[in-house]
Amino acid sequence: MHFSTLTALAAFSATAAFALPAAENNADIHAPYAGPGNYILQNAATGTVLDLLNGVQGPNTRINGYKLNPGPHQIWQVSATGPNDEVTIINSATGAIASCPKVVNTPNGWFQLVGGEVPIDDYARFQKITNIDNSVQFKNLATGKCVDLAESNPANGTNVLCYDCHPGVGENQNWGFIKS
Repeated sequence: MHFSTLTALAAFSATAAFALPAAENNADIHAPYAGPGNYILQNAATGTVLDLLNGVQGPNTRINGYKLNPGPHQIWQVSATGPNDEVTIINSATGAIASCPKVVNTPNGWFQLVGGEVPIDDYARFQKITNIDNSVQFKNLATGKCVDLAESNPANGTNVLCYDCHPGVGENQNWGFIKS
């Protein structure tokens, strides 16, 4: 991404129209998935976005919820990997691939979503499930768990988890696409 594009994106993000409303979701709020490309993935419940911690590309780097800056570590390539709306989520700045862990990886017993160099297996692949408001849930193919912003917490650094799926519009497991 060119510097001028980032500058324009930063200026655009300063406007109120950029943030999605947290509670009053309807079918017109979220832009639909427009195919493989670069996106900012914004949580429907809080307006925070997927953020690769400090833009680190190393193994097992935490993926958190964070207010939109927008830094390059908040831009994700969402690409089809198979039938039934299966996708991978890859950080555009570092190439870190989002993956659900095979075992609990936090002191409080959660499955923290991580990014890094991982095999493209079912832990790094997600089924994209589109909701009535065009937001999506990402259901992990290996674990059956969904990408979840912990406790709908809007604070910077909130854990993004692989957690039991619970469908519903405007929930902390629903993510909107902002084309980057």
